[in-house]
Amino acid sequence: MNIGQYISAQLKSLLDVDVEIDFYNISFEKLDKILLEYEFNKMHYSIRADLVFTKEDVEAIIALEKKYVRVINFLSKIQVNHIDKKLCDEASSKMKKYDLCPEADFFKSDVSSGFKEGLIRRGSFASIETYNIMADDPIFYERYISLCSFEKLKELSKSKNKYIEYLSLKRLGPCEALDAMLNSRYANARQTGVYYSSFGYKKLEGMIDDRSPIVRQLIIEKIKTSLIPFLFGVKNSNVGDFRKRMIVKALKERMK
Repeated sequence: MNIGQYISAQLKSLLDVDVEIDFYNISFEKLDKILLEYEFNKMHYSIRADLVFTKEDVEAIIALEKKYVRVINFLSKIQVNHIDKKLCDEASSKMKKYDLCPEADFFKSDVSSGFKEGLIRRGSFASIETYNIMADDPIFYERYISLCSFEKLKELSKSKNKYIEYLSLKRLGPCEALDAMLNSRYANARQTGVYYSSFGYKKLEGMIDDRSPIVRQLIIEKIKTSLIPFLFGVKNSNVGDFRKRMIVKALKERMK
């Protein structure tokens, strides 16, 4: 059963009608209206195991034809980060059979993240640039931040998403991005930057009043002795009693 037959049968079952609904001839607008009106995501999966892709199906998917994108997203996006193994195996197998692997534009499209990831894990992509594109994916970005180019990492290190910024800076490392780590809005990134800093690193002098008590505690170990008295004057109103004691203990250890 190819993808058109599968969807036609599903729609017939869903709408509870006797007439066949021809997926290949139905307009995208009409198909989309049906899918939205009858909550296509609730359709059953009883005949999914028999689904196969023809060469025409594969070409249409890669060409990002609207109807196919809508259907692929339904088939693969049961959960937001779900990867449907059977669907991806079938699609990847036929793509390789017909020498039709998706180009970069496919991975920039609104095809579901799970389907894209499933194809990549099976080697069904035509350009290594795909790794850079998928570093922007809303679901699988963490995996691709570990695989993308340094140029892409530098772009991502300026992200408004603090966690993406942190992951990017961490992979760039201190030789490339130490000051960027120390300037980060994200305490984990600043903490990593202080950890990687050399003793007496000049930039740490301006961080003794950092709003993160963990960062301040690490700075104590890295600044020159002459600066330690300034730390006793830092306000600790945002610090719990336990962390205050840890800071005082670290200061006393340095003052010995």
